Amino acid sequence: MTDQHPTPAQVAPQSAEPIPSPTSPAGWRFETKQVQAGHDPLAEPAHARAIPIYQTSSYVFESAEQAAARFALSDLGPIYTRLNNPTNDIVEQRIAALEGGVGALLTASGMAAETLTFVTLGGAGDNIVASPSLYGGTTNLLTHTLPRLGIEARFVDEPGDPAAWAALAESAPSPSSGRRFPTLAATSSTSRRSRRPRTSWASRWSWTTRWPRRS
Repeated sequence: MTDQHPTPAQVAPQSAEPIPSPTSPAGWRFETKQVQAGHDPLAEPAHARAIPIYQTSSYVFESAEQAAARFALSDLGPIYTRLNNPTNDIVEQRIAALEGGVGALLTASGMAAETLTFVTLGGAGDNIVASPSLYGGTTNLLTHTLPRLGIEARFVDEPGDPAAWAALAESAPSPSSGRRFPTLAATSSTSRRSRRPRTSWASRWSWTTRWPRRS
């Protein structure tokens, strides 16, 4: 009788590359991440193919120990929807995967996102260098609201000139439609030299969507 077990030389070597999955999508193509990242149907109680929408304000804890762990942030499960929501979490994971980031945060509006960014990165005595080519709500936030918190905003005279940004040790703004703005490479280079954070920039996928033509 011969030994049917394969020898080490016959066993195919295991790949060192991890297999992509919805919760670890590195290695998937961009298009696959758009529809798969962040959502594992087999992890859902009903194995729903579509992303479930959790319309609840609060969640039930399995035990007092689990509740304590969640409020201590050692367990990142949901507590209140105003803090985290499983539906939002899937979308946040998907955006982070598409952008190559470590995480993402959904807000109810663009102004909420801007305000959260400014008050998180800045504080009383800090300065924001911005483009004059911004939407009205953002301009009002920078010129009227943030100064009440001690955060000053200065506007670049010529936003298309990287040297103008460098002169104010800038961080690049979000572009507004039809206005001029410097290249990402130029503003990133200036931001690194001045050791100032670049607050925001147009997403590489949200601003490059090609809509089908009408017939």
